Amino acid sequence: MIGPEETDALLARIAMADRDAFQTFYSATSASLFGVCLRVLNNDTEAEDVIQSLYADVWDDADALRRGAVTPDLQLALHARQAAISLKRARRSETPEIKTRDLYPAQPAHGFDDETEAEGLQAALAQLPPARALLLDRVLMGGESYEDLATAFDVDESTIRASIRSTLGKLSSGFDPVSGQDEDTMIAIAEHVLGLKEDPLNDATLHTSDALNTWQREIGAYVLARTTPIEPPSQVSRRITARVFQETRETLWDQLWPYAVGGVVAALVLWVAVSSDVLVAFE
Repeated sequence: MIGPEETDALLARIAMADRDAFQTFYSATSASLFGVCLRVLNNDTEAEDVIQSLYADVWDDADALRRGAVTPDLQLALHARQAAISLKRARRSETPEIKTRDLYPAQPAHGFDDETEAEGLQAALAQLPPARALLLDRVLMGGESYEDLATAFDVDESTIRASIRSTLGKLSSGFDPVSGQDEDTMIAIAEHVLGLKEDPLNDATLHTSDALNTWQREIGAYVLARTTPIEPPSQVSRRITARVFQETRETLWDQLWPYAVGGVVAALVLWVAVSSDVLVAFE
């Protein structure tokens, strides 16, 4: 991914319908975002669909990424993750795979030292008990819901919910200790950003709160750090270009008809010339 300043400059040009800036932006960011989508969906075709829609939105409203409190690269990672999660849940039909090594017993959450809090979400998860770290990682990287996790681990959903909410409360207080929000509100904000809580945040002020911005930054950074960039297939770029620039590929007939018409006209001219004795046919 490119740096914040270069990203902002490219987005400013994209907002003015600069196609070269859009192509540069796509080349610099698509591998990371495609990797995020693949990590969640584990399906190339669906990941391609998400990427196409994502970049169409960038072209349509690049300024929206510049206005956010979170940097554009992290916003894009969040958008890619959430779009992939929505698609995954829409076609949910299979029980998540169970591995023996995933089945750790539940343990109480540990505290975090000051250094861990400064380093962010990835370092904080490293200090959690294995079971809680595993649950939260599956939420972050797989987009799994409370129901998904309860099914996967054969544990009551209320137990899963209580475990994750306890972890989110501890993480929230570590990331944003002076926000002034009560613990339940902090947890609700974290659930909202993670996609665990589908209900909208009722208080409009929460949409611009420090806690919301902090969780968006932390999750965006975690997702990018845990994802291997993967270049999308070349046809994805062609489809995006056709979609955002509203260009259509010429069919074979579109390419050949000028030559066909030219040939017919030339034949008619030759026939008229010969029939009128302007030219004498060879015998």
